[in-house]
Amino acid sequence: MASSSVKIGKKEPEIVVFKDPCKQKKNFHKQHSKKKNEKSTEKQKQIEDFRYGNLKREVSKLALSAYTGKEREQAMESYLIKLGAHPVKKKKPENYKLFLERKKNEKDEEKTKNTEKFREEQLKKLITRAHKSITQYNKMCKFKKKTNKSRKK
Repeated sequence: MASSSVKIGKKEPEIVVFKDPCKQKKNFHKQHSKKKNEKSTEKQKQIEDFRYGNLKREVSKLALSAYTGKEREQAMESYLIKLGAHPVKKKKPENYKLFLERKKNEKDEEKTKNTEKFREEQLKKLITRAHKSITQYNKMCKFKKKTNKSRKK
């Protein structure tokens, strides 16, 4: 039989690697300092972006803080409209009884308009029908005259 490198019944030896704790600390400090540098560069980039990107917005907010009361509300409203918001639709308060009366009048006006339109449409239809029937009658009369003339000859 061929001899094998691993003999039956014997276990392979465990390999243990010695790690020097002094060297581990040095590597840890190097990695930690790299992370700090990355964080600081990210913060610097954010600060630069803040300085240039949001400067205009910050200045306008600061200007808004100078106003007080109703002036501040109006300035804030104009600022929001400038940013793209829809302007506020201001409705004045109205007495409820007057409101109901106004709505009732509007409905009555609509009904009268609708009935007037309906009547006008009906009249137009009648007029067109009458016109058609008159033209047909005239054609029949002309045709009868022609036939009568041809019979007389």
